Amino acid sequence: MASQVYELVAVPLDQIEIDTDNVRTRYDQTHIDNLREALRTALGQGEEYINAPVVYRVGRERFRVKHGNCRVLAARGVHERLHVRIVEPPGTQSDKVLDQLGENLLQGGLGPLDTSRALRQLQVAGSLSVGQLVTTLKERGIDRSTAWVRMYLGLSTLHPDVQEGLERGQVSPTAAWALHGLPGPQQRDLVRRIINEGLGIQAIKRAIGLRTGQSPDIEDEDDGRSFSQWAETGRAAPEFGLAQLQEDIARAASLSEQTAAVPRRVPDTDHRAGLVAKRWELLPVRVEPPDSRRHEVDQLASDEWSRRMTASEAELAKEAAVLGGHPAVDAASLAQRVTGEFESAPAFVAAALNALRLLIENPASVPEESATATFLAIRMQRVLQNFGRGSGVLRAP
Repeated sequence: MASQVYELVAVPLDQIEIDTDNVRTRYDQTHIDNLREALRTALGQGEEYINAPVVYRVGRERFRVKHGNCRVLAARGVHERLHVRIVEPPGTQSDKVLDQLGENLLQGGLGPLDTSRALRQLQVAGSLSVGQLVTTLKERGIDRSTAWVRMYLGLSTLHPDVQEGLERGQVSPTAAWALHGLPGPQQRDLVRRIINEGLGIQAIKRAIGLRTGQSPDIEDEDDGRSFSQWAETGRAAPEFGLAQLQEDIARAASLSEQTAAVPRRVPDTDHRAGLVAKRWELLPVRVEPPDSRRHEVDQLASDEWSRRMTASEAELAKEAAVLGGHPAVDAASLAQRVTGEFESAPAFVAAALNALRLLIENPASVPEESATATFLAIRMQRVLQNFGRGSGVLRAP
């Protein structure tokens, strides 16, 4: 992107307004105080800021800050006029967000939640998939990985207590993101332990029952595992989960087509397979138990069962008890079995099951009388027939 032409002009400070819609919503008062002292020293030597704030016109004698809110805030009460660089107004809101995001990330200090909200604003405004958002950022010189974008997009969907810990700097983005697959109350309880006990990432993984190799570290860009991470954020923002779901199903279908024509290799009994590169996670459907199923759910929530299941398995067991009508013992067994089976499930099966979860939780996404709803019903009925289960309630074989 070519540099903008600007003019350096001394403008009265009372004509410059702070951009209240800046991607940065919190300003470090200590930083502003330091800038103010530096400006006083510079003025005593007949100088000003080396890097003048950037503004654009919003009226005949009114200017709004594009970059440099802190510098303008620091100058108030110290100087009557300030040299600024005047540029053309942003073409669109997305252009402004991209410029401000790039500037703040380059300088450092932009909070994780401010980063998350800015990315989310860009994605919604442009109806962008995660991959398209990564490309858009790179075109503006913001080179961030897919895993980084996924993680920061999801931070603003976490429990308010987790977000507060992020805002105060008590919890790192990586530690916070590790909690995203847990129900809200469990996120709240575990973030308190992270803050009070100083839990590291390995201790957090053990606490939430992640297996070896299933790391929430943002440097791990395993897209197979990232689907389950990102789809989970669809609980708070279904349009994001559905957009990413389309990418994952398309990728799974492509892999299926590519491998269908490849002849199977005779297994080499002397060769040991390496580590599996991709993992899938079955995400539980959010359910509220009716009174008739409350006893089974309460039994699953007892200390005895909690010690035997991970947080994810507990939610899957709850789903089996409420939606499937299984007794607590059978529901728990089913949840543990499917967790083990799911890791080796074909990619398209994993994507389809998680897609059904989104459809269950977001029924309004498909109009009841639409042709799409009819084809969904036709295909799901056929799947049930293939399993020999007709249209009845699924039971464990």
